[in-house]
Amino acid sequence: MVRAIDPSNIPRHKNPIPVAAIHGGILISSVISGKSLVTDAYSKDKKEQISLVFEYIEKINPFDEEIALQKASISSKKGDHKASINQLHQALSFSEDPLEIWNLLGMEHLLAEEFKEASFFFKNCLDENPEDYPSLHNLLHCHEQLEQVEPAISCLNKVLEYDPFSEIAWLQLGKIFVKSGKIKEALSAFDFAIISDDSFSGAYIEKGVLLESIGRINEAVSYTHLRAHETLRYLVCRLLLE
Repeated sequence: MVRAIDPSNIPRHKNPIPVAAIHGGILISSVISGKSLVTDAYSKDKKEQISLVFEYIEKINPFDEEIALQKASISSKKGDHKASINQLHQALSFSEDPLEIWNLLGMEHLLAEEFKEASFFFKNCLDENPEDYPSLHNLLHCHEQLEQVEPAISCLNKVLEYDPFSEIAWLQLGKIFVKSGKIKEALSAFDFAIISDDSFSGAYIEKGVLLESIGRINEAVSYTHLRAHETLRYLVCRLLLE
């Protein structure tokens, strides 16, 4: 039998203290440190017993961010995004660095198709780090699902204020202009993407496709031919064969 440990009596150590115990037929090995608790559980039926592991560890440290994150991960894998979101909020209340948890919350809301809630957390990530391009991509996806064109443009403009030579932001801005029917603005945005990085194949592709779509075939072929050997061979060949 394992005696319960009062979490308030556990000191905060800089160096991890190994703790091992048998609980409910499960071998638990853990490392208690100032901010983390790493757990390995071994049993004949982990799926049925894993909750006992968490119950035991939470008695050791009920305010541990890592445990809440582990529980959220398990809930997410089960498809229970509501439970995962609640557990992530619990982890957030323990955390001194919320950036990673904001991203996880955004992803859980995204998987649950709660795009408004997801956009809130991805925006937080982007405000904290304007070069967080995965969050930018996910935020733009949320705006697209919500049919929010102006917020998407505003988001990209903020990124470009921080980095005027962000080829990713220019490319995404061009794509939004294409969908909005603003051909001139789209071509200009793709040009700025290419100026920012003249090896950025995505911008060449998008501009070539746009020129083709508006009937400027010769210009599209001429424009993309310069880089056909590197990036657009398949596009140029398709244009020439049609």
